[in-house]
Parts: sequence; C-alpha cells; structure tokens
Amino acid sequence: MVKDHLNSFLLDRMAARGAVNPATVDLFVSPHDSCYDSVLRLEAGLQRFDWLDARLHVADYPSHAEMREPFFAFMRERLAVPVA
Repeated sequence: MVKDHLNSFLLDRMAARGAVNPATVDLFVSPHDSCYDSVLRLEAGLQRFDWLDARLHVADYPSHAEMREPFFAFMRERLAVPVA
C-alpha cells in the first residue's frame, strides 16, 4: 500500500538523518477515514523514537473528503494552547 510505503520512508529518513530534537506530532483521523489504518500504523511506528511525542486524535467525521471543518476546529483549539 502506498500510504504504508510513505510512512516507512518517512521513518527511515528521520532515523538516517539523526533526528533527535524533541518534537510533538499530532495525528488527526476518524475511524471512517480511508487512511485510518495507515495513521494507526504511523503512530505505532513513531513510538520507536523516544524524543518524539506522537499523539493520536480520533475525531468523528464521515469520510476523508469531509475532514476539513473538524480538522480546522482541532487546529484552532491546538493553536490556542499556550506553549510551556
């Protein structure tokens, strides 16, 4: 599957470049989204990096094509949180 290949490519590139700076990755998906399983695998793969905080956010939207409004609401909420 192309999505899984891209996930693997991303992880391998991060490791090869020696990425070690602390970072947070917010993954936003719905169980109804066509990429749901791939996002779950990506989140699992990101767990191997101890410096990376992968956060899975599961929303309830009907399909990938209809994620715009829920995603923008999520982003507005995330951007309103003060950075520690």
